[in-house]
Amino acid sequence: MRGNLVLAGQPSRACGWIRVLAATVKRTHSNMSLRDRATLFRESLRSFVCDVRGVVAIEFALVMLPFSLLIFGIIEVAVLYLGAISLEDGVASAGREIRTGRVAAAGNGDQQLAAFQQALCAELAAVVACNNNLTIEVRTFNSFAAVTFAPLIDPVTGELVPTVFNPGGGGSINLVRVAYNYNIMTPLLGQYLGQGSTGTRTLESATVIQNEPF
Repeated sequence: MRGNLVLAGQPSRACGWIRVLAATVKRTHSNMSLRDRATLFRESLRSFVCDVRGVVAIEFALVMLPFSLLIFGIIEVAVLYLGAISLEDGVASAGREIRTGRVAAAGNGDQQLAAFQQALCAELAAVVACNNNLTIEVRTFNSFAAVTFAPLIDPVTGELVPTVFNPGGGGSINLVRVAYNYNIMTPLLGQYLGQGSTGTRTLESATVIQNEPF
């Protein structure tokens, strides 16, 4: 045990060997000619360049981030299209409920809106949530030529306008329109697919129907 102790102020045996080795290398280097030094430098540089240990880890670290963004971007675009198709199906199904008079038979205005929302949400995929990001516009017009599409996004706040629900009676011409703000989660993708600085994409579907005589 005593032989393994290193007293304060006394160099260890390992440090002594290091100093001896460094002195030997320095003495050998000082005795080399300029040509030998250049050759040694080229050989050292060649060894450094040809050393491929850890290349796979470095290459993976370089491509991992852009590759991950690409994969997540592809998945999110697919989800975005799924939401748009789902919204089309939901509007067509809920509009049919208005045209056949089932919504009008549900009761008063709030009950009619609830019946419409139930028919709409039953057809929507999970990516389109029936919450505050969803707005409904159902308005009545005197003729098909009089149908107009008002903006569904408030130009001041950038948010969806409040729901307007007035399905009309039998034989009336109705515009049924639903919009949904989809939040884009993939970084950088919102700058190209998003609208404005909110990083959201508005999915919209509309249909014009004429109610049956009920």
